[in-house]
Amino acid sequence: MNADFNAANVLKRNFLRTDMLIEAMERIGAYNRLYQDAQSHDLEDYRTVKAIQDSQLSEIEQACSEHAIISLATVTEVYMRALVIELFARRPEHFLSKSSRHSSDLRKVISSGESVNIEDIEAALKLHGRREYYEFFDSYGIPALTQSDKDFVDYLHIRRNNLVHAPGFETTVLRERMLDAPKPFHENSVRTEAKRLRTKVKKMLYESYERVSMAFA
Repeated sequence: MNADFNAANVLKRNFLRTDMLIEAMERIGAYNRLYQDAQSHDLEDYRTVKAIQDSQLSEIEQACSEHAIISLATVTEVYMRALVIELFARRPEHFLSKSSRHSSDLRKVISSGESVNIEDIEAALKLHGRREYYEFFDSYGIPALTQSDKDFVDYLHIRRNNLVHAPGFETTVLRERMLDAPKPFHENSVRTEAKRLRTKVKKMLYESYERVSMAFA
């Protein structure tokens, strides 16, 4: 494992994807306004162009916003995986000195002397999803996510799964799961929701990384 591996750098690369989706919406909207202003000398042309472009922009904003939300859920998954890789590489003694249900398998991974990747680690430690990561971090005293953070990540994944597997409508399963993971805020506009979720995810994960870094300084 690479001792120079840095989970914060992985975060930056992954947030770039979300940022570009949101920036694309902003740029298209700005371009549309400029183009419409250029038609303002002819009221009929202006109204025709505006109607067409506004309709297209609405569809673009819906698609980009939904994909931005989907990407944010992915960012949280990748961050947890990257954090494990970094800590294994930089602080293996922390894991070797503690006892948990992972201890035997974990010692084999760290002490093997072989180059391992995240797939090897996840297979050996049975880290199959975010809840297994929650438990793993907690069992080794790694302050990666607070309970409030976990609730928010759960909401993101429920939202992502709904957009991926049941786009455009709400399912019974979604309604039931939302009871355990209520919305962090209420927005009628998916565009505004995506932007607010991005802000919240960035703040949460960078604070998480700083908290973990201080704990392992």
